[in-house]
Amino acid sequence: MKICLYYYPFTCAMVPYITLTEAKADFEVIAVNLQRQEHKSAEFMKFNPKHKVPVLLVNSQPLTENVAINLWISQTFPYATLLPENPW
Repeated sequence: MKICLYYYPFTCAMVPYITLTEAKADFEVIAVNLQRQEHKSAEFMKFNPKHKVPVLLVNSQPLTENVAINLWISQTFPYATLLPENPW
């Protein structure tokens, strides 16, 4: 499984970065420089037409919202116990 995280430091994209790190996932980090408008490039907008970070590519399939990304990480790496199984 190939996992790539498109992110920019000091944004909400740090959340999946930390979660993937805590899960000890093998992932590639691709920094998107927002100041240089890289998030508005044609290449990036293929993954997220909303031109926002984070974007998590899993085998070339994009996830673009933090809640969805963290839910996927938690379900894919259950041994990390990142989210509770039962909220009660």
